[in-house]
Amino acid sequence: MELRRLEDVYCHKYIVSVDLVEHGTVLAVSHDDSSITYYDTRTMSVLDGLDNSTTVTCLAQAGFHYPLETSGLHIAFSPNACVAVTLDIDGNMQLRVMEHSFGSTEGLYDEKAQITFISEVYRALPVNCNFTAEQDKLMSHPYIPRCLSLQAGLGFKGRLKRRNLSSAVPWASLQLRHASVLFAYFFQYNKGGQTESHDPDVLRMVLGNTKWTLDFSHFILNEIFDMADDFEDVFNDPEAFTQKLKNSSSLPLLILLSSMSRAFLRFICRGLRGVHAGYTSANPASLIGDSRIYYTEICQTLESSPVRIDVYEKFLAGVDSAVKHAYQGAGFGDAERPGPEKELLVNARIPPVLTTAVATLLRQTVPALKLEINRMAIYLGDYSWLGSGNDRRTALYRKQREVDILKKCPLRPPLPLGNDGRVAPLKKRRCVRCCEVSGDTNLPRSLLSFKMIAKLGLLRSCLCGGMWVLEMDTGDLAVTTGSAHGNRISQT
Repeated sequence: MELRRLEDVYCHKYIVSVDLVEHGTVLAVSHDDSSITYYDTRTMSVLDGLDNSTTVTCLAQAGFHYPLETSGLHIAFSPNACVAVTLDIDGNMQLRVMEHSFGSTEGLYDEKAQITFISEVYRALPVNCNFTAEQDKLMSHPYIPRCLSLQAGLGFKGRLKRRNLSSAVPWASLQLRHASVLFAYFFQYNKGGQTESHDPDVLRMVLGNTKWTLDFSHFILNEIFDMADDFEDVFNDPEAFTQKLKNSSSLPLLILLSSMSRAFLRFICRGLRGVHAGYTSANPASLIGDSRIYYTEICQTLESSPVRIDVYEKFLAGVDSAVKHAYQGAGFGDAERPGPEKELLVNARIPPVLTTAVATLLRQTVPALKLEINRMAIYLGDYSWLGSGNDRRTALYRKQREVDILKKCPLRPPLPLGNDGRVAPLKKRRCVRCCEVSGDTNLPRSLLSFKMIAKLGLLRSCLCGGMWVLEMDTGDLAVTTGSAHGNRISQT
């Protein structure tokens, strides 16, 4: 190996910190005036985005930078170096967010720019949004969760604020994907004829996701039934129907029309049938203690559902048929379908080609379902814990309670220590991207649980791909204290 000395690099400022970012390919040098200079670690050339407009190897070269702020004594970067925390001269933590040199409005780019950016990401990776045929790729495609996470993150306005539709659709799809993969792994485990006992932690996660997916499916049906009643007076007027559909904004309708999320719903139904069948064929010796309690509750939850799994599958098949005939009627083949599917997923808008599919869904598919379900139970269901509704009940639940994003179970609040208002702090993990929480702060206790979490890719990251930060819950959901890489921060 031949070592060659590079030219000296002169700096006319005091250096506060030197850090490796971008997986060790970029050297970030922080100065006393809060400015940060990026160097290529191989050549020590400055990366400012001005020298080469055809090749981009890092964010700094693409024009992203940290705006000048008050100087600090120390700086710590986030794992992707898009956010940094500085320690100022008063000993306070200051959060710094990377921005593009073109600037932005109120910290976020306008909706048109976001849609353009997301569309380019889907094109570049590439991700074909049409999954009317190749649905098996959804479970193993490495870029789908990344695209969904990016899109959901751009529309995130805060944990206590409602997401817009273009963010809510991918966020719901991410959670449906999580449940789909979980049920698939559990089904394969049951199918393998296991000889060891069922793990209570695994069954608890399956139970929580069973309740969540069932309630989410009921939430979809509840709104679709309401839409069918609301649109009944314009069924015979195509122009009025189209105009009313344009003015509507329904997350459940978008979830049903999108081939990606509809495929996840179908996978979930298949998984739930497998979970229920696994109980009857399970070795009695493998169900002892808490395992039997959890598995019994899973089956009772499925059996008491106001909509049987086979009925819901028939409903999804009806949606499939309506969408298929709408595409065929408009002359859309496999080459043309990605366009409207992308319109559904990225823009959260119903393309004109699917207007007839919506009409068929509301006029034929929904009425045919009424005799096979308990609509009153669906109507009276409490869906506030899903976080998907726009009602006051959902907003109130979001302020008062938190739900484990992985196990889909409400987290208990800290226990009071006395009558003076003091509570026993609880440790939990919070995702730095989506701000959702997990009650598990330690590694899984059993080998089976560890294997399950590892297969799901959730040991180090959230289902959205964001990293975890350890947090102390003091009972106030508005203010929490967390730590990441040894730095304590305050989140509001």
